[in-house]
Amino acid sequence: MHREMLYCRIVEFAVGLARQSQGIGQRLLQAAEDWGREHGAELASLEYLTANTRAGDFYQQRMGYRPAAVTAIKRL
Repeated sequence: MHREMLYCRIVEFAVGLARQSQGIGQRLLQAAEDWGREHGAELASLEYLTANTRAGDFYQQRMGYRPAAVTAIKRL
């Protein structure tokens, strides 16, 4: 059973290496979430590469995101 929900979809979110660990990523992500809320979104959907474990740790441990699906790819 599916229920229609409005998502705020965040893709390709990055902060340059020289600017990491300064709170910039947190502020940018919070701004994107705030924008979604203001436009009626109930959930935020965030995409990042699983190989980027630093980003995964940030999103999950600091920002409260949890994995919800896996997309598998292969080179053709």
